[in-house]
Amino acid sequence: LVRDEVAKLQDFLENREGSALRAWLKHFDSNNDQKISPTEFLRGMKKMGYAGDVNALFTALDRDRSGELSLDEIDAAQSAVWRQFK
Repeated sequence: LVRDEVAKLQDFLENREGSALRAWLKHFDSNNDQKISPTEFLRGMKKMGYAGDVNALFTALDRDRSGELSLDEIDAAQSAVWRQFK
C-alpha cells in the first residue's frame, strides 16, 4: 500500500514539476530544514492542484512516524541526487 502511494505521488510530482526534487524545493521545504511538516505538505500539494486526501497520503508516507516527511520518504533516488549537491 505505501509503495503504491509513493509511486502515485512520484508520478504526480513528476507530471507537475518534472521531478520530486524540484517539487520539494519549490513547493515543500521552503525553510530548507530538510523536512516538511503536515502543513507544508498540505500547502504544497494544494498549490500543485492535488485532488486526493493529502492527510492520508502524508500519514502513509511518514514511514518513521516522526510527524514530518523527508525527501527520502518521498523519493529516495531524488534524495540521493540532492545529497550530492549539498
